[in-house]
Amino acid sequence: MSDQVTVPRELLESAGYAMVPVEPTHEMLEALWGRSFDQFDEGGAKKIARIKYQGLLAAAPQPVSDDAMDALVEALEDILSGWIYIRQQHGDLYGVGWDRAQGKAEEALATYRAAQEKK
Repeated sequence: MSDQVTVPRELLESAGYAMVPVEPTHEMLEALWGRSFDQFDEGGAKKIARIKYQGLLAAAPQPVSDDAMDALVEALEDILSGWIYIRQQHGDLYGVGWDRAQGKAEEALATYRAAQEKK
């Protein structure tokens, strides 16, 4: 089974991401180093550029695991149900801040559920 995931390019770009190869091309290394590698400079400078590139990839944000996402969704559902209960039992004690937070929570859960249905 492959560990590869297919993600639409539009989704990546809209989130501010770009697909890059794990192993950089010669041109990518030159761009990272800021100059061309000539035939006599293939050693040290290119190795340093490759190490820098590997560091950039290692520092990139990592996806959230399914278990972590499930735990976050469950926690958000619990918080939201608590807010709704308090508001039903005690009225609008907390005002606009709670309205905004409740709206954001509901929106996030709806987005997550819609994405899950598409899987």
